[in-house]
Amino acid sequence: MGTLKTTNIQTITGSGTLTLGTSGETLALGSGVTSNLMYPAFSALGNGQQNLSDATETLVEFPNEQFDTGNCFDNTAGNYKFTPNVAGKYFLYFTLDAFSQTDDKLIKASGRLYKNGTRINTNIYNLNQGGSSGVTAHAVPITQSFMVEANGSSDYFQVKIFVDVSSGSPAIVGNTSTSQNLNFAGYRIGS
Repeated sequence: MGTLKTTNIQTITGSGTLTLGTSGETLALGSGVTSNLMYPAFSALGNGQQNLSDATETLVEFPNEQFDTGNCFDNTAGNYKFTPNVAGKYFLYFTLDAFSQTDDKLIKASGRLYKNGTRINTNIYNLNQGGSSGVTAHAVPITQSFMVEANGSSDYFQVKIFVDVSSGSPAIVGNTSTSQNLNFAGYRIGS
């Protein structure tokens, strides 16, 4: 078995499809070699409990970065946004727990993904199916995943939350040591 050493591999014509390997084979990268797929990537966590105003859309705070391979996540107060610096398609996800702090009267919770300040996706949990006083629920986990496209320069993404309770005050909960409660993350999946 030989070793091919070169600077560039391309088709004879300089355009078209270049195939490496055949069906059933695996193409592996050597130790220390990086790929431009799945890069940039980030994961950010919440910081304990974030108190909310009832029935008011609020930016979710993610001040604790687990990692940020392209320095694309802004974890400063008021921002909490991912602005990828490489154009392409991205897989983004978030998870959080919305709850009523003082009683079990959670009516509605909605996690929302924004691109450039415009809502592009919403996941609504309407718990008030039978009346105006809410149902017996204290908390609801909200987990969403999305595939989005970014231009690699100015497109940015944020997570917002809307929680409605029949009495008391709503909140979301997070933990700085685990991504199970309050996490916003993503990575590039291709061009």
